[in-house]
Amino acid sequence: MHEHDLLTDASIRPASRRKGWIAALVVAALLALLLAAGTGRRAKPYRQVARYPIAKQTRDALMTHDASRMLGALGILPCADGFCLREAEYLFVLRDWATGEERWRVTTPTPRMTATGPYRWNRAFAPAVSPDGRVLAAALADDARLRVHTWRDGRQQGEANIALSALLGNPIRSSPVMAPVMVAGLTACAMDDGRSFVTLHIAQTAYLLLIDAGGVSARYAGAGEIRLAPDGASAVVDNARLVKLAVQGATIRLTDEVWLPVDQGNWYACAGGTAVSDAGHIYRLAGQPTLPEKGWQVATITTSKRFALAYRAQQSRVLEVATGQSWTIDVPRENYSGDATEDGQHLLATFHAGVRGYIALYRHPGRLLAWMRLDQLEVNSWWPSPDGRSVALTTAQECLLYRY
Repeated sequence: MHEHDLLTDASIRPASRRKGWIAALVVAALLALLLAAGTGRRAKPYRQVARYPIAKQTRDALMTHDASRMLGALGILPCADGFCLREAEYLFVLRDWATGEERWRVTTPTPRMTATGPYRWNRAFAPAVSPDGRVLAAALADDARLRVHTWRDGRQQGEANIALSALLGNPIRSSPVMAPVMVAGLTACAMDDGRSFVTLHIAQTAYLLLIDAGGVSARYAGAGEIRLAPDGASAVVDNARLVKLAVQGATIRLTDEVWLPVDQGNWYACAGGTAVSDAGHIYRLAGQPTLPEKGWQVATITTSKRFALAYRAQQSRVLEVATGQSWTIDVPRENYSGDATEDGQHLLATFHAGVRGYIALYRHPGRLLAWMRLDQLEVNSWWPSPDGRSVALTTAQECLLYRY
């Protein structure tokens, strides 16, 4: 199907003759934009390859493109080797981008909490997958203990069993007159090398633990909310400071801090000692910041945190975090978010033409390669493969894999 059909489908033609000439001009203008972007070549339609069940937690993930990209919050995460899908509450499967075939599957242990224990967990389970898709980590509550399990390619690699009293330095015993100690903010970050970081708050103190096959190898205790970069080299603390993580023996130190502007929304720790804000500002531990023009909004950051997708009005932009370099395209109209691919050379744009929603894939510097009409699908999220050839969609019922 030619890209002309993308905007001349009968379903988006006006019913009124009186307005027909206006609609024709609009369609012609939109077609001109697409042809300019695609240099007149044929774009290919995405076709459905497979469909998969999803967990209730995945169906309920309404923040479909949280730039922090936490597997526990989204239920699906694009990786280099495939997409990791939460198909049941404690079942995670990595599927191949081209065929959807299973690469590995892991059923994690379940958290355990008692009503009479000395601790109360506000989040008892935190899964994470590495950017390459080979390492899965799961941090979970076990009453007065924290357990962290790791797997590589579906085979268990290690388990850390940590008594919370050991982190606090003193045992806490339950008492009818003593309020339980709150454990909050449990998160996990899996890295390609098989190690993982875990963060949690106990009694107003933030703990950052580095986990390897032998258990906890280093730790930090202090104040602040910690958001980690996927390479484990830096973090954003309290949405106000970009810091370097330095492992010295059994201690993690936060060094080389750079203060971040407080008026730029959320800040996300990215690869290479950088941080990106909702407004597209980039600050670095070394080097000058990159400050874009006003009006841009960061929609997504790739799993490796190397590229970001920003948009404003009818423009979408792929931003390379390390250098601040970018490329920009114009999309037809009603631009609403999108995504960048891990190679930084492709952009997935989402927009409306008439009453229909569309997804379109562009390659740098702006050639239209493929498209998909969403029809009646109530799509919660869309995730492109590293080369853009495949797209995994989640709806309220299932995950759908498409490929061109």
